[in-house]
Amino acid sequence: QEETVTVDFASLQAINPDIVAWLRIPGVLEYPVVRGKDNSYYLNHTVQKTYNIAGSIFLDAKSDRNFHDFYTVIMGHHMQGRKMFGDIDLYTDVSFFEKNTTGTLYVEGRILKLETVAILKADAYDKYVYRTDWKEKEEKEELIRHIYELAVHTRGQRLTVEDQMIALSTCSSGNTNGRHLLICKVIKENTVEGSETE
Repeated sequence: QEETVTVDFASLQAINPDIVAWLRIPGVLEYPVVRGKDNSYYLNHTVQKTYNIAGSIFLDAKSDRNFHDFYTVIMGHHMQGRKMFGDIDLYTDVSFFEKNTTGTLYVEGRILKLETVAILKADAYDKYVYRTDWKEKEEKEELIRHIYELAVHTRGQRLTVEDQMIALSTCSSGNTNGRHLLICKVIKENTVEGSETE
């Protein structure tokens, strides 16, 4: 069924032009992704722009809305009842981490197939995992080293500067500045028309 899922971006953007993607991890979460002018608005506003403490799943405001960056951060609240990014911390359990290994990010005109490669415990003020402007090879290597230093679990081949990463970030319960980040690697990119690149 995964291959037959399509997203009508014209209809979504008629609701809210800030909608830039649709994130799907089978059995874990499925939500639209928005990008605001800053990282504050969607902390407590829905994709319909109504006030709600659950907020939305949102792309870091400094990130490329077309998902071409080397490293992209998507954020969401850790809500009870498996809402928003409430299940991200389940990846700290090794059996859950090993069983739930794939996801899909639908962007207008493209489908990015994701593979989970690490779950991190980090701090909200970490100067690496919440930075999005990575240009130089040496800086990218430094980020990758830091990811493995913070990792609770990892899988697959070690990340390289040639990989594209999507990080899903949420609060960790019981720690004000604690964060969990699920690091995903883009393993395949399809165009909606059907041509494919790997």
